[in-house]
Amino acid sequence: MKTDLGTRLFWIAVDRWNTDKPHIHVLVRSVDQASADLVISRDCVSRGLRSRAEELVGIKLGQSLSTGSAKRSNET
Repeated sequence: MKTDLGTRLFWIAVDRWNTDKPHIHVLVRSVDQASADLVISRDCVSRGLRSRAEELVGIKLGQSLSTGSAKRSNET
C-alpha cells in the first residue's frame, strides 16, 4: 500500500475474539507530500486493503479452499 499511496504508512492492529467471528481492527495514519493528513478512499480500504490481505494470507497459508484451486495437504 505504501507504493500505491505514495507515502509511508504508520499502523497498528489488534485481533479481537469478543464475538462469534474473530476479527481484526487496523488503524492506519499518514500524511501526504504536503504534510496534510492522508485521506484513503473508502474503496481503497474496503477493496484494496482486503485484496492485499487476501494475497498475503494466500502466500503465507496457501490458497483458500473456497476458491476451489487448492486443497490442504492433510486432506485426501
